[in-house]
Amino acid sequence: MAKLRGAAVRLWVGLGVLQGFMVLPLQARAADELEALRQQMRVLADKMERLERERSASAAAPQTATPANAVQAGDLPGSFKIPGTNTSVKLGGFIAVEAVKELNGGGMFGNITSNLNTVPIEGSAQSSRSGQLTLSARRSRLQLLTLTKGTALGDVSGLVEADFVGAGGTEYSTNSSGLRLRLAYARVGGWTFGQAFSTFGDFAAVPPVIDFNGGFGLPGAPRQALVRYETKTGPHEWAWSVENPEGDFAGATSGTLTAGGVGPLSTTALDKIPDFLAKYAYNGDRVRVAVAGVVRRLTLNNTGQAAINGFVGEASTTAGALAVQARVKTFGADALMLSVFGGPGVGRYGLNTAFTPNFQGTAAVVIGGKLEAVDQRGLNVGYLRYWTPEIRSTLSYGRVTADNPHPALPLNVLSKMESLYANVVWMPSKEYMFGAEWMRARVKNDVPARGDTDRLHLYGQYSF
Repeated sequence: MAKLRGAAVRLWVGLGVLQGFMVLPLQARAADELEALRQQMRVLADKMERLERERSASAAAPQTATPANAVQAGDLPGSFKIPGTNTSVKLGGFIAVEAVKELNGGGMFGNITSNLNTVPIEGSAQSSRSGQLTLSARRSRLQLLTLTKGTALGDVSGLVEADFVGAGGTEYSTNSSGLRLRLAYARVGGWTFGQAFSTFGDFAAVPPVIDFNGGFGLPGAPRQALVRYETKTGPHEWAWSVENPEGDFAGATSGTLTAGGVGPLSTTALDKIPDFLAKYAYNGDRVRVAVAGVVRRLTLNNTGQAAINGFVGEASTTAGALAVQARVKTFGADALMLSVFGGPGVGRYGLNTAFTPNFQGTAAVVIGGKLEAVDQRGLNVGYLRYWTPEIRSTLSYGRVTADNPHPALPLNVLSKMESLYANVVWMPSKEYMFGAEWMRARVKNDVPARGDTDRLHLYGQYSF
């Protein structure tokens, strides 16, 4: 028994000694970890205290105000603010050079714009003068965009744009070209004031051709002074406008713009009220359809002037037109575009519908002492094809026709004009565009006689 008790005592003492050896290292390690944690907390506290001192010192330091005349970044991409104002200004435009080669039929006198009313009739002297080559940079354009925020009426945007297709010198030495106003308007709260594109045309349905005139058989969008209101609800868009009138009937003389203002007014056309226009457009995910109309009053007053078709005095008629245009997305970025328009006295509201070589209007004629509107109509079909994101092509056919009354209008006044365009355009980046385009044109009159011509157009553009 004594031996058993002694063995138990020795076992108990051994276990105690073993426990001591095990606990002491654990306690030491825990103490070390606790001390390391305290050190980290002290370092963090020091950093927080230093940051608070720096923040307090920065708040207490005097703030340096931006000088009133300092130039700052504007609210438009790539713009700057006029010092001391909320107006942002952006300068832009492009430099263009193009070559036009008349291939046959006498061409259009080498004009960079395709005016079909200058296509020679077969058998005329000009019809045998093929091969004219013209190089030009007159299409180059300057653009000024503005945005003023926080005015009493809201944010106001503005645009002033000009090119060099105005009057100029000759090609002998300087090739001078006058700067020409294209657009100058402001927009605020749905309103547009100034010289802008007319409400009648819808650019989404215009096939992108290289030709400066933009194709044939399309509703026109003449650049003119106007006041327009636009609103939008979901995919539905509405627009109403009053626009500058201009008589374009047979015998009308157009007002000439001079340095002092409008200049010599017409001595036969009397513009008494503005043109009234309205447009509705549905802009869906894959389809856009626009319907537009124009109503205008044409007034002839040639008192004291030469007779027009035996008439001297004042006569008026109401003219107008309707247009339907559509753009349908097909595959990827490809699109089909369709335009039709027509009405009594379409006149200048049809794109490139001047049926006489001197651009005299034929929207209405004097018949039996009355001014009568002439029915005119147009059609254009185009397809835009993207071969790659950088390379695209357009195929476009257009025509315009007129029911010319005879003998009020001579038989040699054009009654039909047709055009066919095919091009390829390469845009390696947004700054550069290079293209080549072939055009085929045919004109007819009521003699009957016709004229045909082909031209090749090469184009290069750098945008800035």
